[in-house]
Amino acid sequence: MSEISRRGALGAGAGIAAATALGAAGTARASTGKPVNPTYVFPLAASAPAVHDGGTLRGAHEKNFPVLAGQQGSVYLVHLDPGGVREPHWHPSA
Repeated sequence: MSEISRRGALGAGAGIAAATALGAAGTARASTGKPVNPTYVFPLAASAPAVHDGGTLRGAHEKNFPVLAGQQGSVYLVHLDPGGVREPHWHPSA
């Protein structure tokens, strides 16, 4: 069985998003140095966290990331403190 890289498994978009950094002129650039369309780049790790007992939550959704409007999608970065628990949940329409 062949090895699968995380970038390959997640797709090229994930690799670009993970490697994106702001250049000197404030333009988002991929690891290749080419400009990235800022409409599709969201600084999830740099966004303000919602602080809860047991950790923090950062999210990109249609209210703060317009490209997700009408997509019924969101992305969240969850940081659990030691002893913190993520509440079990489900998506009945998924």
